[in-house]
Amino acid sequence: MRYLYLLTVSLSLMNYVVADSATEAKAKAGDLQAQYDLGQLYWYGDGVKRDAAKAVEWFRKSAAQGHAKAQFSLATAYETGEGADQSLREAAKWYRKSAEKGNMDSQTQLGFFYAKGKGLVKNEGQAVYWWKKASAQGQKVAQAHLGVRFATGIGVAKNTVTAVKWWRKSAEQGNMLAQYNLAVMYVRGRGVQRNVDEAVNWYRKAAAQGHQGARQALNKLRN
Repeated sequence: MRYLYLLTVSLSLMNYVVADSATEAKAKAGDLQAQYDLGQLYWYGDGVKRDAAKAVEWFRKSAAQGHAKAQFSLATAYETGEGADQSLREAAKWYRKSAEKGNMDSQTQLGFFYAKGKGLVKNEGQAVYWWKKASAQGQKVAQAHLGVRFATGIGVAKNTVTAVKWWRKSAEQGNMLAQYNLAVMYVRGRGVQRNVDEAVNWYRKAAAQGHQGARQALNKLRN
């Protein structure tokens, strides 16, 4: 039995190596998906020794051919300075290329770059523009921050009903910030009819994820 087990493991490893070699061969031949996949293997050290610089090398090749996820990964490397010299301008450039292809994570990040003025000129309107695009695709972080913009009127006309709409969508996906903000709106009756039971429900969900404000709010409601 032990021999059969070892043989099975050996065959599995052999198949993995062959598959990896096939990916590398396709990547070297210019296949943009294989280039991205190989970059992912090096980025996460999946079956190979982790090498962020090699990962970026393959992400760059794939990104240059228009692969949206590779463009996102390349932008992330430039933003963090892992595997590449940190450059917020380059990060913004690649997030934009990916965002324009419809990648919701890149759209979200580009929104943050505009909101904070990272690598480009600060523009709250553009931040909202890209968060709207990402939110429409179901990106929960973008939805949470889009809700904040509608609640505060920053970069868009203030509308608490719309703020609640986006916080609810994000909260239902488990976003802690949205869960807390939705609870606050239920307590105050802003953008939605006041409902303390619903507020407690969302405070509990946020508190379960470690949100201190939600925990404090629950204690106040109990007293």
